Amino acid sequence: MAGSDASVMRGERIEVLGRKPWRSVYVLAALFLLAPLACDTKAEPVVEKAQPAPVAHLPILVDGSSTVHPISEGVLALYASRLVTDVDLKFSGTGGGFKLFCRGKTDINSASRPISPAEAELCKSSGVEFVELPIAFDGVVVVVPKQNDFVEELKVSELKKLFSPEAQGTVTSWKQVRPTFPDRPIELYAPGLDSGTFDFFTSAILGESGKSRADYKSSEDDEELATLVAKSDAALGYFGLSHFLKNQERLRAVPIDDEVADNGKDAVPPSLATVQSGAYQPLARPLFLYVSTRSAARKEVADFVNFYVRSARLVAPDVGSVGLSPDLLDLSVRRFAERRTGAVFGDLTDVIGLSLADLMAAETEAVSAKAELPAATARTP
Repeated sequence: MAGSDASVMRGERIEVLGRKPWRSVYVLAALFLLAPLACDTKAEPVVEKAQPAPVAHLPILVDGSSTVHPISEGVLALYASRLVTDVDLKFSGTGGGFKLFCRGKTDINSASRPISPAEAELCKSSGVEFVELPIAFDGVVVVVPKQNDFVEELKVSELKKLFSPEAQGTVTSWKQVRPTFPDRPIELYAPGLDSGTFDFFTSAILGESGKSRADYKSSEDDEELATLVAKSDAALGYFGLSHFLKNQERLRAVPIDDEVADNGKDAVPPSLATVQSGAYQPLARPLFLYVSTRSAARKEVADFVNFYVRSARLVAPDVGSVGLSPDLLDLSVRRFAERRTGAVFGDLTDVIGLSLADLMAAETEAVSAKAELPAATARTP
């Protein structure tokens, strides 16, 4: 057989090399006897070294302001290559976001106004500690459609006449706002009750957050508001500067006269420049992130927040907001690094008429004191 032939040939080979024939026979016999054992012997299984299981990261949950949302989207686009987990961005409004955040349902809440005392108390009762971080400056813009040919500017007193609770059902014609305006029905559009922009506007114009007539059409979606206002030349609405800048082809911003002599006699148009200089009053405002300290203990959250605070300054101008000054940025970064908890501003009224310089002063005092700043000293009256 073939196997034997091969063995014989191997024997002959050994003979040629000068070995004794009987030794060849023993060698061949040993090979035949051991061959079955070699066939039956199973190879030892190769045990691969176990690889460590990948670390599972929870998603980072962000909710809050529709005004801040474009900044968040821009920052996330820059951060995409560094992501180790999903970042879930939503906007249910500043107030709607705080309802979730203060119950521990989200990691970060973006806000177009400071946290209210009631919201801060809800966070406290739920065991949610937070760090308040200024990220940009913005202006609330009063808009009319491009085809409107009679509202060139408005005084704060006229905005009060339009939106006060007493105006509901009574101030229905533009002629009632100013005698030189046409006798045409007023169509009002504004953010919903969960919106920080609604809270800020009513506080700045009517003197009390949430105080407003209710017979207007509302939406938490600023793009929807822009579309509604653009449809009728008798319409008027308001939302953040960034959303106006995206809709300049169909909307016109209304310059506002705050009727404060020290600020000049002329109405001031909203723009990045007038918001940054503090000339656009009383509708300029800071924007914030609120970060849960429990969430910030997760490295992926802390890394994202650090990147966000630094990058917002670059993203903000591209989406229609004003970035922080380098000094104010450093203070915000330091505040997060030290996990300085609590709010700098005790009430929404503390930020009415606030300029970047005022915000800088408030943040400097808060960081230097290393204690929560009382509302009464948050800014110079």
